[in-house]
Amino acid sequence: MECPKCKKGTLVKAREDIIVEGVKLAEGLKVEKCDRCGEVVLTMEQASKLRGAAEEAGIWGHGIRLKRKVSRIGKKSALYIPVDVERMLGLKHGREVEIRVVGKRMVVEAVE
Repeated sequence: MECPKCKKGTLVKAREDIIVEGVKLAEGLKVEKCDRCGEVVLTMEQASKLRGAAEEAGIWGHGIRLKRKVSRIGKKSALYIPVDVERMLGLKHGREVEIRVVGKRMVVEAVE
């Protein structure tokens, strides 16, 4: 089958590790890969499962990206959350959050 990207290569069966933003979402996934440009073609089912894994890892749908400096409160490090982000997520002072480390990322989620 012809490569949908370069139109010059042929899709061949391959196994690929799928890594997004430093997070391994799948290891040795059976895919079709262009022998010329390296484009990886997934089935709809594979794409759906990878999207679910990316959502679970907190790396899907980055609507807002902000840079903040780490502050110091006493002997502890702190990050300040902008008021509009607090409102979007329904965070209030004293609300419990869960902190996870995913690859080299820190994911903070409000506990339901």
